[in-house]
Amino acid sequence: MELIDPVRMILGLLFTIGLLLVLWVGIRRFAPGMVQAIPKGQKRLKIIEALQLDTKRRLIVIKDGETEHLILLGGATETVLESRQHIKPLTIEETGK
Repeated sequence: MELIDPVRMILGLLFTIGLLLVLWVGIRRFAPGMVQAIPKGQKRLKIIEALQLDTKRRLIVIKDGETEHLILLGGATETVLESRQHIKPLTIEETGK
């Protein structure tokens, strides 16, 4: 009786892991869009800067491709304050100095 209980627990754990693996393979095969990951170099969204205004509100700048969005987060709502095309900063060579 003492040896049977740990063996049953281990077999139950292995059975559960096996069911999870079968479920994972089924999802990958029949619904590939649910588990498809974007490669690391192809991500479009980036948080450029974040500023904590007070305990509840925060300003963040998000870059989406070539567009930057200034968003106010906090309270119960999120508000897009401004959206504009990303402007590349000038270098010393480009300014002529």
